[in-house]
Amino acid sequence: HQAAGSKMVFELHGTVYRHHCDRCGRDFPTEQVKVLGGNVPYCDCDGLIHPNVVLYEEGLDQATVEGAVNAIERADLLIIGGTSLAVYPAASFLRYYGGRDIVLINKGETPYDTRASLVFRDSIGQVLAAADEAMTVKAAFDFETTSGCKRVYFTGWTRPYSNWTALYVDGRQISLTRNG
Repeated sequence: HQAAGSKMVFELHGTVYRHHCDRCGRDFPTEQVKVLGGNVPYCDCDGLIHPNVVLYEEGLDQATVEGAVNAIERADLLIIGGTSLAVYPAASFLRYYGGRDIVLINKGETPYDTRASLVFRDSIGQVLAAADEAMTVKAAFDFETTSGCKRVYFTGWTRPYSNWTALYVDGRQISLTRNG
């Protein structure tokens, strides 16, 4: 997400792109760990260097959770993609969303399908590629959805996605807010 230009990313389960020493807490960039060629990386203090990921049964970082919940609370439109929404605690974050419209993009059913305004039953890559093409040419794209939607229209959208006005789904406008 960061490589694509996203500025506000909450990595609930951490990232393999940053590492730290479990003894002294020193940070290590991935490039420094990669040069070890698969050997177990150790810090100068003899502590083990491991990626900044949350492993099974470890707790999530509280500041990251609070940031994600805060962003969900403030959202006007929530687009959720590529998840079954069955793994907790992340799946429970949806209860903080107070907006009107949820768009779900997932190959399989989710427990929140009935709450969503629009559900795409396809891969997130396919749906977003079609949406990107539609936004680029200011056109519409056809997509079969579980909610019966046949056509999605993007209007007033120009790259780099900063001067858009609205998203219309089957003639119904879903309001969007511009990110600072």
